[in-house]
Amino acid sequence: MKVIILFSLMTTGLGLQMFSVTPTYREVNPGGTVLMNCVVESMKGECRWEKDGVPIGLYPGKYEMVGEKDGDCTLRILAASMEFDNGVWQCQVTASDFKQKDTLISDGAQLVVRVSPGAPELRKAGGGRVAEKITGRAGEELNLECVSEGGNPAPLLSWRIGGKTIKPSGDQDDTLQTGGYWSSTSRLLLPVSRDDNGATVECILEHSTIEEPSTSSLNLEIYFPPRVELTTSSPAPLPEGASVTLSCDVTSNPPAKISWRKIGLGESILVGSSPNLVLNPVRREDDGSYQCSAENELGLSKPETVLVQVHYAPVIAGLSATGRIEVQIGEMRTLRCHTQGSPSPNIQWLQQTHTGEVLVRGYDEELKIERASYQHQGSFVCSAKNTIGEVQSDPILIDVLGKPEIDRIKVKTEYVLNLGEDLNAVVEFCAKPAPRVTWNLGPVGQADRTVELIAGSTFERFHAGSSHVISEYCFSASLLIFSVRLEDSKEFILQVENDYRKETLPLRVVVIDTRLFTEEVFAAIIVGGVLTILLLSVIIIYVVRIGCCSGGPPKDSGSDRTDLESCRSSTVSHNSHNTIPPDALYGTVKKSYFEPEFNNSKEKLRPDLLRSGENSPYSGRSYSVQQGTINPIGVHSGTLRKTKVNPNIDPKLSGSLRKSGKYPEYRSQGVDCQISSSCQSNSSLDDILYSYSSNIQYKGQV
Repeated sequence: MKVIILFSLMTTGLGLQMFSVTPTYREVNPGGTVLMNCVVESMKGECRWEKDGVPIGLYPGKYEMVGEKDGDCTLRILAASMEFDNGVWQCQVTASDFKQKDTLISDGAQLVVRVSPGAPELRKAGGGRVAEKITGRAGEELNLECVSEGGNPAPLLSWRIGGKTIKPSGDQDDTLQTGGYWSSTSRLLLPVSRDDNGATVECILEHSTIEEPSTSSLNLEIYFPPRVELTTSSPAPLPEGASVTLSCDVTSNPPAKISWRKIGLGESILVGSSPNLVLNPVRREDDGSYQCSAENELGLSKPETVLVQVHYAPVIAGLSATGRIEVQIGEMRTLRCHTQGSPSPNIQWLQQTHTGEVLVRGYDEELKIERASYQHQGSFVCSAKNTIGEVQSDPILIDVLGKPEIDRIKVKTEYVLNLGEDLNAVVEFCAKPAPRVTWNLGPVGQADRTVELIAGSTFERFHAGSSHVISEYCFSASLLIFSVRLEDSKEFILQVENDYRKETLPLRVVVIDTRLFTEEVFAAIIVGGVLTILLLSVIIIYVVRIGCCSGGPPKDSGSDRTDLESCRSSTVSHNSHNTIPPDALYGTVKKSYFEPEFNNSKEKLRPDLLRSGENSPYSGRSYSVQQGTINPIGVHSGTLRKTKVNPNIDPKLSGSLRKSGKYPEYRSQGVDCQISSSCQSNSSLDDILYSYSSNIQYKGQV
């Protein structure tokens, strides 16, 4: 910037001519006027103009110099035309004089005389013009181009598909042709799918000569293989006799051929070729899966399937046996029942026995009898049931042949009877052919010989009842014994025999003599009861006497016996100043002390009858004696009764007590009582003292 200014100042200072304004790009409509600006400072030469390198003269009404001030070389072009005015213009100024080399030539400036371009054309690249539509296959990539000819300047081309602007594949190609006109081309690589079929492709041209963009559009026709979609007028299960329409909607280009097939077990049957398959009325045979497919030149569609459910009551489609069949005992036999129904029925095998009882034998189409027995004798039916209805097959009568079979579950094999009662034993069995029945009684009667009774026969007190028919091949046999005896306590053998085999069953009889119970057992019970009462009485008396005589726990549990010396070694009473003198019992007080002793028999006190000093009812108490009455001091429970002299006291001991002028201090020895016939439970304090004085002999007179 500084260099330019400096150069400008230098040239100005030197007086050299130079451009201050040069011509620039201009556009003009045909017939219009345009100015090509050019201004020169310090101009001393002359102005000249060239177009495309050719000098242009000044012509009034066409090319005129504006010339409003010195150095202004601006050219006015009137009635502009493509033919004469469109091109590159340059402003020139001759040198100041022949000696100076300051000739000026501007850069070329484009003057464009606007010309509207031709309408855009859509086509496949290299394919020439396209009349109606652009075709292609799904999955391909279409190479499209949009071309516009004859415009000036070159137009702007853009693309739009389905109303959405898309970017072209590369830059726009603009080519200047003879005469100054432009040829413009825009290209687009477009991948297409089945969804683009029928879409509109547009090329939009924009130019300064037109107010609204010019558009060229074509539709795409894309070819693709068919695709199917199934719908049904009634998707729910249908009752037999209703109507339903199955629709197969196909999308394809070109159009496809439709095929309806019913899918069965390992096969498919063609049932239609139109878009709609109508089943009216619906039959049970129509129940199943229906498949629709479509095909055109480009391929086959993926088939679609719809399920048609027709509900109907079950039917017996097949039975492995009918009527009567014979089965040997122990043989295996299989019955089969094939059913049809919608929804699928529940199956039961039912058996009606000889008693009329109905048993459920199985729940599958196949019933397997592993080992046949007389329990399988009867009618078998196959029953099928669903929500619509129920059906039963014709009965299958199973006839079981073989050896006799005794019902050992129901039979009673032991009978207990009182002497003189009657026995009626009943046994049920089945056999075909009918068996022979005998009862083996063993040794019976006075002759003590073995007896066998056939059905319907009698021997003394024994009777074999006739075989009673329970059902066609089941019977019952009975044995009656009137007034059973003790010798009937044994086993009786039932024998059932037919052409196949013999079966036996022992029945045990136990006879009880009730007389033994009434005489001997009753007497034993009475004696046992009396002895039990006596034993309980003794125990009660012993416990009561122990309880009344023991005042508390023994002081020393480790000592078995307590003698007189141990009594004397007892501790002194805490209330020794208030002791009871022995003569107080007779109204005369000599001393305030006495000492109890046992008689000369040297009797020993039981350890359990001794109390400790703390637990004795007399420890810690003082008594006063007045006229033969002992009153406890400090005790508020009343007075003690008068104490009488025990007549059993030895007179010698009594005299010795009187003669001794001194009485030892009284010490409580913890002795309450000895076991005697006079002990009472729950004794009062008075009774205890009385018993004490009655059983203890004293030294001296008491």
